[in-house]
Amino acid sequence: RPAVRPGRFVACPFDPPGARMYRTGDVVRFRTWGSPRPEVGGGQLEYLGRADDQVKVRGFRVEPGEVEAALAEHPAVARAAVLAQDDRLIGYVVPRQDTARDDGLEADHVGEWRDIYDALPIAPEEAAFGHDFVGWNSSYDASPIPVEQMREWRDATVDRILALRPRRVLEVGVGTGLLLSQVAPHCETYWATDFSATAIDALTAQVARQADLAGRVVLQTRPAHDIDGLPAVTFDTIVINSVVQYFPSAEYLADVIGKLMRLLAPGGALFVGDVRNLRLLRPLATAVRLHRTGDHGDSGGHGDHGDLAAVRRAVEQAVRVEKELLVDPDFFTVLREHGTDIGAVAVEVKRGRHHNELTRYRYDVTLHKRPAAPVRPLDLRSEEH
Repeated sequence: RPAVRPGRFVACPFDPPGARMYRTGDVVRFRTWGSPRPEVGGGQLEYLGRADDQVKVRGFRVEPGEVEAALAEHPAVARAAVLAQDDRLIGYVVPRQDTARDDGLEADHVGEWRDIYDALPIAPEEAAFGHDFVGWNSSYDASPIPVEQMREWRDATVDRILALRPRRVLEVGVGTGLLLSQVAPHCETYWATDFSATAIDALTAQVARQADLAGRVVLQTRPAHDIDGLPAVTFDTIVINSVVQYFPSAEYLADVIGKLMRLLAPGGALFVGDVRNLRLLRPLATAVRLHRTGDHGDSGGHGDHGDLAAVRRAVEQAVRVEKELLVDPDFFTVLREHGTDIGAVAVEVKRGRHHNELTRYRYDVTLHKRPAAPVRPLDLRSEEH
């Protein structure tokens, strides 16, 4: 390492000219006789610390600055800091605010979820129309959420959408038609999209058998961000329910909301339902872990908590590896303040008799588009004829 050598191998004042000594970076001092510290005798070296930021981790000398530089090389990182704690290195990063979105990564993320849903055993039978809850599994034990709980969740969502008095509706992420089957009969037109061709094909077959929906429902396969060809400034209600968690980023969500607001007629409403609450991620992860260790948490059990330290580690690991998108409710308020067409924002907690992950850790948001500016009446008295 020639660049480092001149600063590390310096002239040695104790040996003949030309001799070198190695600068370790340790800071020491000679103690004089009569030292107030008897354990450090006179004439001995006392170690004071380091002249740099070098630390020891499990016996290895580490330069935190080098680790910080490596972290800062990532395009999404603005600043980084590294420190040693409890025999390990901990890195802190500040995200870069102006990071450009990666269309390729977003497409891969959406594609992964699409592949999962295309593989679901979605039933096209007429009996399943509006009642197919396939894929709705519990985070606690991976078993299907009881049908009565899913119906309550669905009915509560339908009530909130019907309260908006929808007539011309667009639903993004229609899935198996849980909402369409209940809302479309009350509407003049009902457009619905989904990124899963399997879901759209099954739903198309089911809708074709519903005489009361003839000519009113339009189904298309497309991702949420694709609005090409959809009628602009037409819909009075747009629904995007239990879909946001599959989006690749908050920037993607903001982009989708901006596009959907352009499709809304003035005074219309965008219902963003079943949003996972970022503030409650750690409480949910804790409840799930306690359930799996014997204390069934939401179910009211009182089993052995096990090793609490292990539970904490498992919770932190679950938070770190979470793949779904969770959103702080303040996100929607901030979105309104950044020059969108959003007028009013209404955030509501989920309602239900069953206390489960759907009612405890999620919420609904209704974004109202600003109404058209009223035309001021002409004051004929001030006109000259």
